[in-house]
Amino acid sequence: MPPKKEASAEHNKKLEDHKKRLENLEQRVGKNERAIKAMEKSLQLINGQLTDLKRQGCKSCIVLTGKDIPKRMQNENPTSIFIQQVRSKYGVRIKEDEIAVVHRTAAGGLIAKFNKFDEGSGYHRLVIRRGKGSMNPNPSIHVYANVMLTKFDAKIRFYAAIAKKHGEVLFYEQLLSGRIGIVVPDPKAKDKTIKIAINDFEDIKPYLTAPALEEIEKKNKERKKRRTKAKSQLSSKQVDELLRSDTEDQEGAEGMDES
Repeated sequence: MPPKKEASAEHNKKLEDHKKRLENLEQRVGKNERAIKAMEKSLQLINGQLTDLKRQGCKSCIVLTGKDIPKRMQNENPTSIFIQQVRSKYGVRIKEDEIAVVHRTAAGGLIAKFNKFDEGSGYHRLVIRRGKGSMNPNPSIHVYANVMLTKFDAKIRFYAAIAKKHGEVLFYEQLLSGRIGIVVPDPKAKDKTIKIAINDFEDIKPYLTAPALEEIEKKNKERKKRRTKAKSQLSSKQVDELLRSDTEDQEGAEGMDES
């Protein structure tokens, strides 16, 4: 009998040691999980700050796209072309000293960096367009002006346009902060609306229904095909790499002012 008691005591001690090791392992796993979550939160914060920094540079630029923009020519004056196209399409007069520089994009559009943004400036009148038909006046002229967007905001604007098409979003626009804002029905008050500034994907996710997500996936596939074809021709064109990197991501939103 005594040997059996000793064996039982030894067995219980092993079980106790095993239990302690498991508890220690669980504590370490829990600590690591909390550390990973903290890192993810920190990374999201850093990404948000980087996007906001990019917005500060992007929102000073306006991109003109559309099939009616004159073809690229040798010794052309991009600034004059930009000013003329804006005046024809939107009836907005822009002075040359309001623009720092204008470049061609890879797709043949124009991108202008402004240095004057006060109320009454050409930039302000072109960006802040209100009233029925003001987003796309002279629809027979296929030229479209949009404030340059970061990659993140370009995607959000694209999502908002699809959500509007499916009736989930009433209106969308780029805010002066550079973010995309949407107007949606107020779920707490009938016949009222609320305006939401989109800070991350979770803000617009509730308005992307299954049909909207299907259309987004379809259009993304079509855009990738167009982009692959366009990039194969870039080697023969002199393009400002910094400006092109963000402009290309905006191609999917081209012509959305038509809505």
